[in-house]
Amino acid sequence: MGYAGARVGPPRIDEQDHQLRLHIPVVEGPQQRLVKLDLVGIVKLDAAKLRQALPLKAGGPFHPVLLEQTLTAIRNFYGEAGYLQAQVSAAEDWNTPHTLVDVTIQVLEGPRRLVDQVIVRGNQATRTDAILRSLGIKSGDPIGQSRPYQLESNLYRLGIFSRVDVNLTGSGLDSAERDLVVQVEEGKYKSLGYGAGYDSEEKLRGLLSFSDNDIGGEADSLRLDLRGSSLDKRFSLFFNQPFISQYSLPLNSTLFYFDTREVSFRVRRTGARTEAVKTVSHTRYSLALDYRVVRLMVDPGEGGMTAQREGTARNTLARFRAEYARHAGEREYEEFVAQIRERSPQFREWWDEHWIKDRILSKLDPSRIGARSESAAAAAPPELRAKLSSKTAEES
Repeated sequence: MGYAGARVGPPRIDEQDHQLRLHIPVVEGPQQRLVKLDLVGIVKLDAAKLRQALPLKAGGPFHPVLLEQTLTAIRNFYGEAGYLQAQVSAAEDWNTPHTLVDVTIQVLEGPRRLVDQVIVRGNQATRTDAILRSLGIKSGDPIGQSRPYQLESNLYRLGIFSRVDVNLTGSGLDSAERDLVVQVEEGKYKSLGYGAGYDSEEKLRGLLSFSDNDIGGEADSLRLDLRGSSLDKRFSLFFNQPFISQYSLPLNSTLFYFDTREVSFRVRRTGARTEAVKTVSHTRYSLALDYRVVRLMVDPGEGGMTAQREGTARNTLARFRAEYARHAGEREYEEFVAQIRERSPQFREWWDEHWIKDRILSKLDPSRIGARSESAAAAAPPELRAKLSSKTAEES
């Protein structure tokens, strides 16, 4: 706060009526303020941007700690930009009461450290050009004091390497150029998983999974999941590319197939999705193509509509109505309901009853439908909502 001459203490303890009171005297003294802050010698960096990030501000309080923090901040800015030999010093000009000060910060920038060659060692299955693309640095680029750690992090994120070391070697002390040596050690980037089980409802279950984080040595990753039982079959394939050709533009692709059986209906879902992602500064941009098909099939089984199946159908319809209430008026939902009403007399009858899962088969007060619909929708998981919609087609 600028009170560099403030004095605190000594503390005094008083006892009164079996109570202790602690007194700490504070003498603030005069406040010291910064009148003007001059930055001299800054050529290679943006002085206006640098000034905004400094702890010391013209017109604000002055304290030796703030000045030291300001000098450290300037050194760090230069160090991150590759000027590791930059020298920063400050001169103070005080008024007579020693309450106002002008500060001049002098910077000698020095040479900038640049990358001469990028040398990759230790890779066996992974192609060198794939590693260079993932590093994101090339010959002639400046390299700051924390940049090697960022480069190591870039390679670790690929999920291929168990060890990554980035070091600078090469030229003598009088040269600003350094060779960047990247030493890697490939880990287990392939995995295979499998399993089997049995229960009384789904009978025999099985699963198989496979992943490879270095397809063709290009650092592309693939994951395959297969799961199946008498009631449920699932297939999903994920393929991720950190680069499209020579461009740093990650592309993530997904292909899936789900086939689920319930008491009286079956849902089959297939789809694919491809998304390109680019992060600029702190903003993430993406472009995606999404294709999905949901096929709903009725399977009333032997004996037609039993009491159990009717209960399942009514519960499904109730949950769908709750979801519909949240999207009333939307074209897709209105068209879907109109089609099912036309194809299924049973659906039309139950739909006109405004029946919601609340142990009631009679009509509800229309003013309460929205509230109950919201409650039921909140309780329904996303996957179940698709099943709800499918069940409404049961009578078609």
